[in-house]
Amino acid sequence: MNTKSRRLSDVNTMIPLIVALVLFMEFLDSSILNTAIPTIARQFMQNPIILKFSVATYYIGLAVFIPISGFCTDKFGTKTVFIISILLFILFSYLCTIAHNTAELSIFRFCQGVGGAIMNPAARIILMRKTLPQHLLKVQAFVFSTALMGMLCGPIIGGIITNYFAWEWIFYINIPIGVLCVILGIKYVEQSKSKVIPKFDYLGFVIVATSLCCISIGTEFIGHFDIIPMQIIIALLILGLVLFIYLIYHCKNSKKPIFNFAVFNIKTFRIGFILNISIYLVTTAIPFMLPLMFQECFKLSPMASGMLIIPLVAGFVIGRREINILISKIGFRDTIFGALMIQILGLLVFANFNANTSFLFIIITEFIFGISSVTLISSTGALNYVDVPKIKVSQVTTVDITARQFISSLSIGICSFSLIFFAHYFNLDLFASNAKTFNYTFYLFAVISSIGLINVSRLGKNDGEIALNKESQ
Repeated sequence: MNTKSRRLSDVNTMIPLIVALVLFMEFLDSSILNTAIPTIARQFMQNPIILKFSVATYYIGLAVFIPISGFCTDKFGTKTVFIISILLFILFSYLCTIAHNTAELSIFRFCQGVGGAIMNPAARIILMRKTLPQHLLKVQAFVFSTALMGMLCGPIIGGIITNYFAWEWIFYINIPIGVLCVILGIKYVEQSKSKVIPKFDYLGFVIVATSLCCISIGTEFIGHFDIIPMQIIIALLILGLVLFIYLIYHCKNSKKPIFNFAVFNIKTFRIGFILNISIYLVTTAIPFMLPLMFQECFKLSPMASGMLIIPLVAGFVIGRREINILISKIGFRDTIFGALMIQILGLLVFANFNANTSFLFIIITEFIFGISSVTLISSTGALNYVDVPKIKVSQVTTVDITARQFISSLSIGICSFSLIFFAHYFNLDLFASNAKTFNYTFYLFAVISSIGLINVSRLGKNDGEIALNKESQ
């Protein structure tokens, strides 16, 4: 084998590893913080609910900057954008460790989300461009299995670090992984720029960024009128909604809009998108609520809390394997309907947890809930794209991923407001051992999940089947 062939072989081997490491770091970071929230709150001398801002702002950063990520890779090159985005992620991971209060931590988490918003799409683009079609399934299986291990390890590592070390190490852990990715990226990732730079909708980007930030911030501060006056919160929400309405008008009248809302004319995408609203509201809130309930109401240590979250993530990882087979056998409608019913039942069971509930019962419920959640996320994710023409895939992807992250940020705000509302309305101790405020909030999310059943009923039994049959041929 000559030098050039050996170099090409090394690149083809290392690219999947580099992308897997980057996604592992991102998935680890997204799941490791929840376990540490009560401990960080005590150090900041604040109610743990206030720490929701550090979780939500990360999702806001992702939602706001995902629309510009594709343009950046086309204009500045995949390698340049990939390396810079990792460096941003590392830098703000470090700055999170020196935060002195929730405001600083939330700002740094937002900036960390900006790095993640550009890093993730750039990594996927690099992978797609360097992988031969016949190897794509095998390579993707390796990459995303490795990434999901980050999600699985997050609660365990977060519990161990918080229990035996300082909470800052949940962010320090990103630095060596990120530095390794940068070194490997510089050596093996090739620069690739688009020959024709597409025109970017800068005005649309400013409108969507301002709108999403106003709505998210307004939602997060509902119930915290001692921090921001109610009049300002209402003004932010109104401004955000007005800008969003103007965004729709702008995109319909722009030649190259940041969002192409015409994709909502595709029935399966429209139904899948609406389903994702309730699905992501629920699946983001639960990993935030459970560690908080375990530590503050059940008085478990961070280590025990982290271990008790593993079944939820394990169900998520294990359940992902058989979804395609399930959809091919019974179709999208029945798969989503069945998973929704199981998720609703799981939420109703969560709503009866208290400090005396058997750990075994909690573990079984979490595991089944994790399977139902990943089934919903994967099946609606596939449904969104199954009837989309290839020429519109990038347009659908921008709308879809931005919406998912934005809904995730709203979920944390709704969850926290519900806990505070039920505590005040029923005159309850927020963190009592009977976990009543959490119980009522789980009931609320069961109602939100139930709304999805209405949208499932709009799906025909064979919707998406033609595209699936073509794929299997």
